[in-house]
Amino acid sequence: MSIQLDRARKSIRELNDKYQRRTVAPVGFYSELERFGVVINGSVLVSVLPHSGSTLIGSLIDQNGDLCSYDIDYKCTELSEFQVQEKLGFRPPQHTIEKPWSKKVVAIELYNEIHS
Repeated sequence: MSIQLDRARKSIRELNDKYQRRTVAPVGFYSELERFGVVINGSVLVSVLPHSGSTLIGSLIDQNGDLCSYDIDYKCTELSEFQVQEKLGFRPPQHTIEKPWSKKVVAIELYNEIHS
């Protein structure tokens, strides 16, 4: 295993431990994701970044296995956006053009673990 891959796996697991405990962001963030149809305990967070004020941007793999992007304003919810970016199809990571330590590839591994 490469050090980069080990670090990426640790990072995604730690992020998703917080995500599942609903401590990675304020309650409104989770409410907005659920409003958009995301099942928190069936999805995997790929990234979350503060954007401005009460806005968080990032991506996740939803319970259907779709890679989605979000721009969530948990205080002014009418500004929130959510969209499916890619139907992943879940090829094994070695069959992608992404680096094995990319957040997306590592998140797919975690998704496959959760749903196996």
